[in-house]
Amino acid sequence: MSILAFEKFYVRWIEEMKRLFKHLRAKLQQNDCSLEEGEISALVHSCHSHYCEYMSEKIKLCKEDASFVVAGMWRTPLEAGFLWMGGWRPTTAIVLAYSLMGMQIEGELQKILDGIELPTMAALSARQLSMLDSLQQKLRESEDFLSNRLAILQMLVADQQMAKATAANPPPSESSDFSGVREAMEPKLADLRDLLAEAERLRGQTIQEILQILSPIQAGQYALAAYEMTMAVRMLGKQRDIRTHIVAVPGGTPINIRQLASQGDVDLLAEALDSGIDPSEADYDGRTPLVREHLSKFT
Repeated sequence: MSILAFEKFYVRWIEEMKRLFKHLRAKLQQNDCSLEEGEISALVHSCHSHYCEYMSEKIKLCKEDASFVVAGMWRTPLEAGFLWMGGWRPTTAIVLAYSLMGMQIEGELQKILDGIELPTMAALSARQLSMLDSLQQKLRESEDFLSNRLAILQMLVADQQMAKATAANPPPSESSDFSGVREAMEPKLADLRDLLAEAERLRGQTIQEILQILSPIQAGQYALAAYEMTMAVRMLGKQRDIRTHIVAVPGGTPINIRQLASQGDVDLLAEALDSGIDPSEADYDGRTPLVREHLSKFT
Protein backbone atom coordinates (compact mmCIF):
# COMPACT_ATOMS: atom_id res chain seq x y z
CA MET A 1 0.00 0.00 0.00
CA SER A 2 1.30 3.47 -0.91
CA ILE A 3 1.53 6.27 1.65
CA LEU A 4 -1.17 8.27 -0.15
CA ALA A 5 -3.50 5.26 -0.25
CA PHE A 6 -2.92 4.61 3.45
CA GLU A 7 -3.68 8.22 4.39
CA LYS A 8 -6.97 8.05 2.48
CA PHE A 9 -7.74 4.69 4.08
CA TYR A 10 -7.03 6.09 7.54
CA VAL A 11 -9.52 8.94 7.11
CA ARG A 12 -12.26 6.49 6.10
CA TRP A 13 -11.24 4.07 8.83
CA ILE A 14 -11.48 6.71 11.58
CA GLU A 15 -15.00 7.68 10.49
CA GLU A 16 -16.17 4.06 10.52
CA MET A 17 -14.55 3.53 13.92
CA LYS A 18 -16.49 6.50 15.29
CA ARG A 19 -19.72 5.00 13.99
CA LEU A 20 -19.04 1.58 15.49
CA PHE A 21 -18.11 2.89 18.91
CA LYS A 22 -21.05 5.30 18.98
CA HIS A 23 -23.28 2.25 18.63
CA LEU A 24 -21.37 0.34 21.31
CA ARG A 25 -21.53 3.31 23.69
CA ALA A 26 -25.31 3.58 23.25
CA LYS A 27 -25.76 -0.08 24.11
CA LEU A 28 -23.52 0.04 27.16
CA GLN A 29 -25.35 3.09 28.51
CA GLN A 30 -28.54 1.07 28.83
CA ASN A 31 -29.61 -0.22 32.23
CA ASP A 32 -27.36 -3.11 33.33
CA CYS A 33 -30.34 -5.44 33.64
CA SER A 34 -31.27 -4.94 29.99
CA LEU A 35 -27.81 -5.51 28.56
CA GLU A 36 -27.70 -8.47 26.20
CA GLU A 37 -24.28 -10.13 26.35
CA GLY A 38 -24.69 -11.63 22.89
CA GLU A 39 -25.41 -8.25 21.33
CA ILE A 40 -22.53 -6.58 23.18
CA SER A 41 -20.22 -9.41 22.14
CA ALA A 42 -21.21 -8.95 18.48
CA LEU A 43 -20.53 -5.21 18.66
CA VAL A 44 -17.13 -5.76 20.28
CA HIS A 45 -16.31 -8.29 17.56
CA SER A 46 -17.18 -5.71 14.88
CA CYS A 47 -14.98 -3.09 16.55
CA HIS A 48 -12.14 -5.59 16.89
CA SER A 49 -12.42 -6.70 13.27
CA HIS A 50 -12.32 -3.08 12.18
CA TYR A 51 -9.17 -2.49 14.22
CA CYS A 52 -7.57 -5.63 12.75
CA GLU A 53 -8.10 -4.11 9.29
CA TYR A 54 -6.06 -1.08 10.39
CA MET A 55 -3.25 -3.27 11.72
CA SER A 56 -3.18 -5.26 8.50
CA GLU A 57 -2.86 -2.10 6.40
CA LYS A 58 -0.05 -0.83 8.62
CA ILE A 59 1.90 -4.04 8.11
CA LYS A 60 1.48 -3.63 4.34
CA LEU A 61 2.63 -0.02 4.61
CA CYS A 62 5.82 -1.16 6.38
CA LYS A 63 6.94 -2.67 3.07
CA GLU A 64 6.39 0.66 1.33
CA ASP A 65 8.01 3.01 3.85
CA ALA A 66 9.07 1.75 7.28
CA SER A 67 10.22 5.20 8.38
CA PHE A 68 6.73 6.60 7.74
CA VAL A 69 5.27 3.96 10.04
CA VAL A 70 7.83 4.22 12.84
CA ALA A 71 7.35 8.00 12.94
CA GLY A 72 3.56 7.72 12.90
CA MET A 73 3.40 10.50 10.32
CA TRP A 74 -0.37 10.16 9.79
CA ARG A 75 -0.90 11.16 13.43
CA THR A 76 -0.61 14.47 15.25
CA PRO A 77 2.87 15.21 16.71
CA LEU A 78 1.45 14.70 20.21
CA GLU A 79 0.23 11.19 19.34
CA ALA A 80 3.48 10.34 17.59
CA GLY A 81 5.42 11.38 20.68
CA PHE A 82 3.95 8.46 22.62
CA LEU A 83 4.46 5.79 19.97
CA TRP A 84 6.46 2.61 20.44
CA MET A 85 7.47 0.80 17.26
CA GLY A 86 4.92 2.69 15.17
CA GLY A 87 2.00 2.21 17.56
CA TRP A 88 0.94 1.88 21.18
CA ARG A 89 3.02 -0.09 23.66
CA PRO A 90 1.23 -3.42 24.36
CA THR A 91 1.65 -3.19 28.15
CA THR A 92 -0.38 0.03 27.96
CA ALA A 93 -3.40 -2.17 27.31
CA ILE A 94 -2.89 -3.94 30.65
CA VAL A 95 -2.47 -0.65 32.51
CA LEU A 96 -5.77 0.52 31.01
CA ALA A 97 -7.54 -2.62 32.26
CA TYR A 98 -6.31 -2.04 35.81
CA SER A 99 -7.10 1.68 35.64
CA LEU A 100 -10.64 0.99 34.46
CA MET A 101 -11.12 -1.59 37.18
CA GLY A 102 -9.94 0.80 39.91
CA MET A 103 -12.11 3.63 38.62
CA GLN A 104 -15.22 1.45 38.56
CA ILE A 105 -14.55 0.00 42.00
CA GLU A 106 -14.54 3.54 43.40
CA GLY A 107 -17.91 4.23 41.79
CA GLU A 108 -19.58 0.94 42.74
CA LEU A 109 -17.91 0.18 46.06
CA GLN A 110 -21.17 0.03 48.01
CA LYS A 111 -22.68 -2.50 45.61
CA ILE A 112 -19.55 -4.63 45.89
CA LEU A 113 -19.68 -4.47 49.71
CA ASP A 114 -23.36 -5.45 49.60
CA GLY A 115 -22.44 -8.56 47.62
CA ILE A 116 -24.26 -7.46 44.48
CA GLU A 117 -22.93 -9.22 41.38
CA LEU A 118 -21.73 -6.81 38.74
CA PRO A 119 -21.01 -7.48 35.05
CA THR A 120 -18.49 -4.64 34.89
CA MET A 121 -14.72 -4.28 35.05
CA ALA A 122 -15.13 -3.63 38.78
CA ALA A 123 -15.93 -7.33 39.19
CA LEU A 124 -12.81 -8.84 37.66
CA SER A 125 -12.29 -12.23 39.27
CA ALA A 126 -9.10 -13.52 40.86
CA ARG A 127 -8.64 -15.78 37.85
CA GLN A 128 -9.01 -12.89 35.42
CA LEU A 129 -6.54 -10.78 37.40
CA SER A 130 -4.06 -13.64 37.42
CA MET A 131 -4.38 -14.01 33.65
CA LEU A 132 -3.88 -10.27 33.13
CA ASP A 133 -0.81 -10.33 35.35
CA SER A 134 0.68 -13.26 33.41
CA LEU A 135 -0.03 -11.50 30.14
CA GLN A 136 1.65 -8.35 31.42
CA GLN A 137 4.81 -10.26 32.34
CA LYS A 138 4.89 -11.92 28.93
CA LEU A 139 4.40 -8.58 27.18
CA ARG A 140 7.23 -6.94 29.09
CA GLU A 141 9.61 -9.65 27.92
CA SER A 142 8.42 -9.34 24.31
CA GLU A 143 8.68 -5.55 24.40
CA ASP A 144 12.20 -5.68 25.84
CA PHE A 145 13.23 -8.17 23.15
CA LEU A 146 11.96 -5.95 20.33
CA SER A 147 13.31 -2.75 21.92
CA ASN A 148 16.79 -4.29 22.26
CA ARG A 149 16.73 -5.38 18.63
CA LEU A 150 15.76 -1.86 17.57
CA ALA A 151 18.57 -0.38 19.70
CA ILE A 152 21.11 -2.65 18.02
CA LEU A 153 19.73 -1.76 14.59
CA GLN A 154 19.99 1.96 15.39
CA MET A 155 23.65 1.54 16.35
CA LEU A 156 24.39 -0.33 13.12
CA VAL A 157 23.62 2.81 11.14
CA ALA A 158 27.28 3.65 11.87
CA ASP A 159 28.70 0.24 10.93
CA GLN A 160 31.67 -0.32 8.60
CA GLN A 161 29.52 -0.69 5.51
CA MET A 162 27.92 2.71 6.12
CA ALA A 163 31.29 4.28 6.94
CA LYS A 164 32.69 3.06 3.61
CA ALA A 165 29.64 4.35 1.73
CA THR A 166 29.91 7.81 3.27
CA ALA A 167 33.67 7.97 2.72
CA ALA A 168 33.25 7.80 -1.06
CA ASN A 169 34.87 10.35 -3.34
CA PRO A 170 33.04 12.65 -3.86
CA PRO A 171 31.23 12.29 -0.51
CA PRO A 172 27.41 12.01 -0.38
CA SER A 173 27.19 15.63 0.84
CA GLU A 174 28.65 16.80 -2.49
CA SER A 175 27.16 14.21 -4.82
CA SER A 176 23.78 13.19 -6.22
CA ASP A 177 24.83 9.53 -6.30
CA PHE A 178 23.47 7.78 -3.18
CA SER A 179 23.68 4.25 -4.56
CA GLY A 180 26.38 3.23 -2.07
CA VAL A 181 24.51 4.63 0.92
CA ARG A 182 21.26 3.12 -0.34
CA GLU A 183 22.92 -0.29 -0.66
CA ALA A 184 24.33 -0.02 2.87
CA MET A 185 20.97 1.04 4.31
CA GLU A 186 18.76 -1.54 2.62
CA PRO A 187 19.54 -4.46 5.00
CA LYS A 188 18.83 -2.15 7.94
CA LEU A 189 15.55 -1.00 6.43
CA ALA A 190 14.59 -4.64 5.85
CA ASP A 191 15.24 -5.38 9.53
CA LEU A 192 13.23 -2.29 10.53
CA ARG A 193 10.29 -3.47 8.41
CA ASP A 194 10.41 -6.86 10.12
CA LEU A 195 10.55 -5.29 13.58
CA LEU A 196 7.56 -3.02 12.91
CA ALA A 197 5.52 -5.93 11.59
CA GLU A 198 6.37 -8.01 14.67
CA ALA A 199 5.41 -5.12 16.96
CA GLU A 200 2.08 -4.73 15.16
CA ARG A 201 1.36 -8.45 15.47
CA LEU A 202 2.19 -8.25 19.18
CA ARG A 203 -0.38 -5.47 19.57
CA GLY A 204 -2.92 -7.61 17.77
CA GLN A 205 -2.22 -10.63 19.98
CA THR A 206 -2.51 -8.44 23.08
CA ILE A 207 -5.97 -7.21 22.14
CA GLN A 208 -7.09 -10.72 21.28
CA GLU A 209 -5.94 -12.17 24.61
CA ILE A 210 -7.44 -9.36 26.68
CA LEU A 211 -10.82 -9.74 25.00
CA GLN A 212 -10.69 -13.49 25.69
CA ILE A 213 -9.98 -12.85 29.39
CA LEU A 214 -12.89 -10.43 29.83
CA SER A 215 -16.61 -11.19 29.85
CA PRO A 216 -18.65 -9.71 26.97
CA ILE A 217 -19.82 -6.64 28.92
CA GLN A 218 -16.35 -6.12 30.43
CA ALA A 219 -14.87 -6.39 26.94
CA GLY A 220 -17.35 -3.79 25.70
CA GLN A 221 -16.46 -1.39 28.50
CA TYR A 222 -12.76 -1.98 27.96
CA ALA A 223 -12.95 -1.46 24.17
CA LEU A 224 -14.93 1.74 24.63
CA ALA A 225 -12.44 3.07 27.21
CA ALA A 226 -9.54 2.33 24.84
CA TYR A 227 -11.33 4.12 22.02
CA GLU A 228 -12.16 7.17 24.13
CA MET A 229 -8.58 7.43 25.40
CA THR A 230 -7.23 7.20 21.86
CA MET A 231 -9.62 9.84 20.55
CA ALA A 232 -8.94 12.15 23.51
CA VAL A 233 -5.19 12.16 22.79
CA ARG A 234 -5.90 12.61 19.08
CA MET A 235 -8.19 15.62 19.66
CA LEU A 236 -5.78 17.17 22.14
CA GLY A 237 -3.05 16.82 19.53
CA LYS A 238 -5.22 18.61 16.95
CA GLN A 239 -5.94 21.44 19.38
CA ARG A 240 -2.23 21.85 20.06
CA ASP A 241 -1.58 22.04 16.32
CA ILE A 242 -4.20 24.78 15.96
CA ARG A 243 -2.73 26.75 18.85
CA THR A 244 0.68 26.76 17.14
CA HIS A 245 -1.03 28.18 14.03
CA ILE A 246 0.18 25.47 11.72
CA VAL A 247 -1.84 24.51 8.66
CA ALA A 248 -1.15 21.59 6.32
CA VAL A 249 -0.97 22.67 2.68
CA PRO A 250 -1.03 20.44 -0.44
CA GLY A 251 2.09 18.32 -0.46
CA GLY A 252 2.18 18.05 3.32
CA THR A 253 4.36 21.16 3.93
CA PRO A 254 3.61 22.94 7.23
CA ILE A 255 3.07 26.67 6.90
CA ASN A 256 2.30 29.41 9.41
CA ILE A 257 -1.01 31.29 9.12
CA ARG A 258 0.87 34.58 8.99
CA GLN A 259 2.78 33.28 5.98
CA LEU A 260 -0.54 32.52 4.30
CA ALA A 261 -1.72 36.07 4.98
CA SER A 262 1.49 37.62 3.67
CA GLN A 263 1.29 35.47 0.53
CA GLY A 264 -2.35 36.43 -0.06
CA ASP A 265 -3.45 32.76 -0.25
CA VAL A 266 -7.17 33.34 0.36
CA ASP A 267 -8.31 29.72 0.03
CA LEU A 268 -5.78 28.30 2.49
CA LEU A 269 -6.29 31.25 4.83
CA ALA A 270 -10.04 30.54 4.88
CA GLU A 271 -9.32 26.88 5.66
CA ALA A 272 -7.06 27.92 8.53
CA LEU A 273 -9.72 30.23 9.96
CA ASP A 274 -12.34 27.46 9.69
CA SER A 275 -10.07 25.26 11.81
CA GLY A 276 -10.44 27.70 14.72
CA ILE A 277 -7.28 29.82 14.48
CA ASP A 278 -7.61 33.33 15.95
CA PRO A 279 -6.81 35.89 13.19
CA SER A 280 -6.44 38.73 15.69
CA GLU A 281 -3.45 37.29 17.54
CA ALA A 282 -0.36 39.44 16.98
CA ASP A 283 3.20 38.36 16.28
CA TYR A 284 6.40 39.48 18.04
CA ASP A 285 6.12 43.06 16.73
CA GLY A 286 2.37 43.45 17.24
CA ARG A 287 1.23 42.80 13.68
CA THR A 288 -1.79 40.59 13.02
CA PRO A 289 -2.16 38.37 9.94
CA LEU A 290 -4.58 40.96 8.51
CA VAL A 291 -1.99 43.72 8.83
CA ARG A 292 0.60 41.49 7.19
CA GLU A 293 -1.74 40.81 4.28
CA HIS A 294 -2.18 44.55 3.65
CA LEU A 295 1.54 45.25 3.99
CA SER A 296 2.35 42.55 1.46
CA LYS A 297 0.41 44.50 -1.19
CA PHE A 298 2.79 47.45 -0.83
CA THR A 299 6.09 45.56 -0.73
